[in-house]
Amino acid sequence: MAAVSVGYVKVGKDTGMLVDKILKGEDNIPTIVEQGDEIYLNAASAKLMGIERPEGLTKRAKKVFQEIKRDKV
Repeated sequence: MAAVSVGYVKVGKDTGMLVDKILKGEDNIPTIVEQGDEIYLNAASAKLMGIERPEGLTKRAKKVFQEIKRDKV
């Protein structure tokens, strides 16, 4: 129904920044730990389970899926 993901564009930018520091010979470069900040919601799954989504969460979502995709077996 919902997932939180790391923003991979931000990961790429941070990686580039670290590589730049390494190539410039900088020492003591701090470690970066990415935090999940992108929210993805599946409105159809929530409805199927009878769960109401808080409006604030829906507004913060990077993407809200309106259907459930099922693989054919």
